[in-house]
Amino acid sequence: MLLLASSVCGLFKRRPRVALEDNLRLRPFCGSGLSLGMFLAFVFGAFGAIVAELLKRWQQWNDMPEKRFLALLKSIEFWAITVFLILLGGSVGVFEGTKTHPIDWSLCFFVGVGAISTVRNFLSGVAAHGGSARKTTTA
Repeated sequence: MLLLASSVCGLFKRRPRVALEDNLRLRPFCGSGLSLGMFLAFVFGAFGAIVAELLKRWQQWNDMPEKRFLALLKSIEFWAITVFLILLGGSVGVFEGTKTHPIDWSLCFFVGVGAISTVRNFLSGVAAHGGSARKTTTA
C-alpha cells in the first residue's frame, strides 16, 4: 500500500515533459519569441534587399551620366520603388524564415536579395515587352 501511495504521489510531483522554455528553443516563432524572431527575419531579409539595391545603384552610377543619376536620386518614384523592394525583401525573408527551425538567418538574407532581383527582372521584362508592343501598334 505504501508503494502504491508513493507512486501516485510521484505522478503528481513530476514536471511536465516539455517546458515552455524547451518549446521556445525548438520553435522560435511561438510564444514570446514570436515577435523577436519575425522581426529579426524581416531585418535580415531587408538588409539583403538593401545590399542588392546598393549594388544595383553602384552599377547605375558607373553606367549613366552623373546629372541623370543625381536626378534619379531626387525622384519620388525612385524612392517609392526602392522602399517597396526593401519591404518586399524583408517580408519574403520572414515567410522563408518561418519554414526552418531554428531560423536560418543566411537564408533570410539571401532570399531578400533574390526576391528583389526576381521582381526587378520580371518588371523589366514586362516593360520591355510593353514597350515593343507599343512600337508595333504605332508604326
